[in-house]
Amino acid sequence: MSFLNLVDFDGSIKRNKKQEALLNTIVRNDRERFLCNLEAQRKARAKDQKQQKAAIVIQRTWRAHRARIRVAQKFREDFDALGRPATKEALNLQITRMNVFYHHPIDDSRLVTLCSVALGLFRVHKEEGELIAPQRRMVFYKCLFKYLSHSDKDTNFVMPIRFLETFIAAQDSVFLAKAGYFECILKLIAKLAPDREHGAPLALQCRLSPRIELLCELLMHPIAKTVSEERFSLHEALNAFGTYPSEKTLPAGIMSMLWQLLVGLESRDSSGCASNHIDLLKMGHPLDDESRDRLTHALSLFCGCLVAVISSIDDADFVSGHPNIVFNSNKLTEIITVIRDVGLGLIDLAFPDDFFVTAKAAEERSRDASKISGVTTEDKLVELLLLTAVGFTFDVTAEGVSVRHHAINVAVRRQHLYEDAFKGLSLGNAPNLRLPIRISMTNWVGLSEVGIDGGGIFREFLTELIRTGFDPDRGFFKYTHDRLLYPNPLSIQLYPDSYSEHFFFLGRVVAKLIYEKQMAEIRFAEFFVSQLLGRRQADVDLHHLKSYDPAIYKHLKSLRSLTADELAALELDFSVIIDDVVDVQTVDLIPDGRRIRVTIDNRLEYIRSYVNLFLYKRIEPLVDAMRAGVSTVVDPGWLAMFSPSELQTLVSGADADLDVDDMMKHCAVHNIKDESDREYMDLFWSVVREMSPEDKRGLLKFITGCSRPPIEGFKMLYPALGIQLVHDSSHLPTSATCMNLFKLPIYSSRAKLEEKLR
Repeated sequence: MSFLNLVDFDGSIKRNKKQEALLNTIVRNDRERFLCNLEAQRKARAKDQKQQKAAIVIQRTWRAHRARIRVAQKFREDFDALGRPATKEALNLQITRMNVFYHHPIDDSRLVTLCSVALGLFRVHKEEGELIAPQRRMVFYKCLFKYLSHSDKDTNFVMPIRFLETFIAAQDSVFLAKAGYFECILKLIAKLAPDREHGAPLALQCRLSPRIELLCELLMHPIAKTVSEERFSLHEALNAFGTYPSEKTLPAGIMSMLWQLLVGLESRDSSGCASNHIDLLKMGHPLDDESRDRLTHALSLFCGCLVAVISSIDDADFVSGHPNIVFNSNKLTEIITVIRDVGLGLIDLAFPDDFFVTAKAAEERSRDASKISGVTTEDKLVELLLLTAVGFTFDVTAEGVSVRHHAINVAVRRQHLYEDAFKGLSLGNAPNLRLPIRISMTNWVGLSEVGIDGGGIFREFLTELIRTGFDPDRGFFKYTHDRLLYPNPLSIQLYPDSYSEHFFFLGRVVAKLIYEKQMAEIRFAEFFVSQLLGRRQADVDLHHLKSYDPAIYKHLKSLRSLTADELAALELDFSVIIDDVVDVQTVDLIPDGRRIRVTIDNRLEYIRSYVNLFLYKRIEPLVDAMRAGVSTVVDPGWLAMFSPSELQTLVSGADADLDVDDMMKHCAVHNIKDESDREYMDLFWSVVREMSPEDKRGLLKFITGCSRPPIEGFKMLYPALGIQLVHDSSHLPTSATCMNLFKLPIYSSRAKLEEKLR
């Protein structure tokens, strides 16, 4: 600038127009250039940081890979140095090393040799108990599955097959099912099976090779280990599997055959009479030790396989008949009924009737026991076991217990109701929230509101507390697509220091609501309520995702019907991008998931992992904190016997149409002066009966603050429902929700009454 002034200096202290224009041009260009330089520097720094992070990830991955290779090579050299193990201890050591370094195909010969050595040692030490420790045996099974999964028609898998035949034990069945044993063998059978037309039966005598027969025997081997049933032969199994047209339907054949085998288990007594094991248990008759063990292992295997097969099937598919379903809805109902009856029979076995007593003696014994505080009779133990084991068979409306002693006094300001309640009802100030709560309200100017809380003010307080605490604008909860509430994962970022305390408090509030048999206008998502109030390890399935995000549900469901090429074109991996507003991050669904492609073989695992991340893992700390709060008021074990829909009913009431007769029966009418007032009330109830279900719920919400009646009917509404007639037709209907009182003016005609009520 000084150079410009010197060149064009004319003795004046003011700049001329030429100087001003030139200066403005330079300043504007410098500013734009300066901003461009800043943007370029920012992009360069961001690029350098990205490259540096990528370099760190690559280096870390490479170092880990190189370390794994070195460790594997070290174990491989130690394996080769030891050679053929001659003792039990050396064999277990070699198996441990094999699990560390095994890699197809370079170690296939070592694996086959180790199988051969193990078989030889088994023949020598057959009478000395287990040759291979159970944990090492399980580990080695996985190596064998990898070997067999890469096998084809030219592979020599006789030794691995003989190893599995020899060492598989009855207690391994469930592990084998979960580890993919049946899937591995079925795929190998499909590779070796000759081509045939769709739906054509398999001719056993001329079409099956000895290798396929060997694999079919191996397929049934874990089942045979748990159940020895002579009438199920190899040819029957092969005929059953051979009639299925493709590899996809083979698991259905396995499950169907296993169920037939299970329900057909029999044993013969000394007279030669056959007795079905399932029927005996259903009637509460004991089994001998051998029969009991056989049935237990077979039933455990079947239940484990069934859960694995149906866990990723949507509820709608059971009705529509999806091809991946193993059993149709009728067959599945039959299976569940049998399993339920077996469970009830086992309870009878646990609490048998050892002797008969007369009715009078039984009555006296029950009366004597009831006089002793804390004594639990055998009948009560049976009831407890039934409730916890098969609680879904009981009617939710028939249960309910409450105990009342002293009271908790809390003062809250209407303008800061949640904050005052959070402090006043904390665990330190109110450790026993089962006690009645007496509320005193303070208005906006700081004056206490006149009145004594006889129950109505507490109900108003509880309703308002739940409304504000679960309001999505507060940040603790969010709405699903169907406007159902679930914990907001972002609340951990919004309240980093206190989110657990708030969710603990909200859990206590929900438990208090249930304990007091109050209703609230909140609807929880099924996947959330099942984790909060149901069993601790409640499963979340694909159908739960439908209310969470219908678009994602639709896409995940469609993955199950895509071909291999269509799935490969999507280029999916086991990672997802989560935009939490605060940050955008890539999260692995499984360890190192971003490097694992989604294929036909693992797409069900991808679906389960995706659902598990969004419906369980992201809200797990919030649910745990809230569940801990619930447990301070209500025992979660008691709530676990209810289904998610029944738990929702406990919180917000039933969705059924309003029972006007029950409402009228338990409604007290005040200020009736003459017979015309009684006739007017009959007219009112007639109008209410003709209302639509939505209008009825709206009227109930106007009176009580909740659109649903109590679970056990209006007799449980507290304070009791009341109607006060107002002999002035110029007023509108009003209500005092804290007292459940409806103030109804007397109108001149039915039409006007209908108009005012609606």
